[in-house]
Amino acid sequence: MRKLRASEFSAIVLAEAGLERLGIRINQKRLPFVPSPNQGIVAVMASEEIREYDAVATLNDRGTLVEAMVERTIMETLGGGCLVPLGVFAQLQGDSVSVTAEVLSLDGQRTVRLADHILVENYDRGSRAFALRIKESGGEALIAEAVATGFSA
Repeated sequence: MRKLRASEFSAIVLAEAGLERLGIRINQKRLPFVPSPNQGIVAVMASEEIREYDAVATLNDRGTLVEAMVERTIMETLGGGCLVPLGVFAQLQGDSVSVTAEVLSLDGQRTVRLADHILVENYDRGSRAFALRIKESGGEALIAEAVATGFSA
């Protein structure tokens, strides 16, 4: 944080969520970066059979759950998992979810990027349709290339 405040950097990687929580605004150029699906989401798992399940279940944030499921469904529909350099970011906005996703070639020179809104009430079907649009726009070829090399992103 000292280097940030003193501008002692050529480039810097910071967690935007942390900066927002600290109330820090940075007037610097942001790279058009789309994070990996489900990054920054904290999940608590508990067996329904434990006595404390109801208490743990109250920690669930419905909006975060919807965002996580949209990102996960898009990733799973695209396929490739860790073999494919891809990013998906979903953000709940009222009755819809704003989604940005991109698939990149392994060298980062080619990319397929799509941004749109998905209705919350049909987020599963909408997420699958969104992923198919990425595939049809050239993402499927980039995914196939990455999977064929066996590269781990």
